[in-house]
Amino acid sequence: MSTFSSSVAAAAEGTPYKVTPTKRGFDVELDIVNAHWWELFDRAGLQSSFRWRVREHASYYTITDRQVRMKWSAGVPRFAFSWEMQGGRIFAFTREKIWALSDRGRIEPVVDYRFNSREGRDLIRMVARRQGLKERQPWSVNLALGLMLITPAFFAVYGLVQLITHAVG
Repeated sequence: MSTFSSSVAAAAEGTPYKVTPTKRGFDVELDIVNAHWWELFDRAGLQSSFRWRVREHASYYTITDRQVRMKWSAGVPRFAFSWEMQGGRIFAFTREKIWALSDRGRIEPVVDYRFNSREGRDLIRMVARRQGLKERQPWSVNLALGLMLITPAFFAVYGLVQLITHAVG
């Protein structure tokens, strides 16, 4: 493990995140198999898991967000499972608070869950700032931004060409 990933792992202690080394960096993800956090995730009806893939370079790093959505159901006589993955820069916020009859026989919050996809990135960025590392956008984010800028220009030129050809013809 690099100094950067070890420092992020130390900062993630006591949180629902874990750090896993990869070939070119590390991943920070929700620790959904940890029994300590499973009850919270289960009560909140967790259907998505987030992972922040960090690529380490000599003087900079990149973060690519990955969201995996899972849905499963079992019953007689059917079993269904679906899986979907999304990557790039993902902005997601979830807040759920459910009041119900608790195990103690009182009406109180039985689920009080909040998630912001920024938390994982902020954890990584905090450690990186302390170590003097600079963040660069991953190619997938740069590609998406480029397409967002090029697409309106393309349609503007296309519309202008159509206008000219119809005016001439």
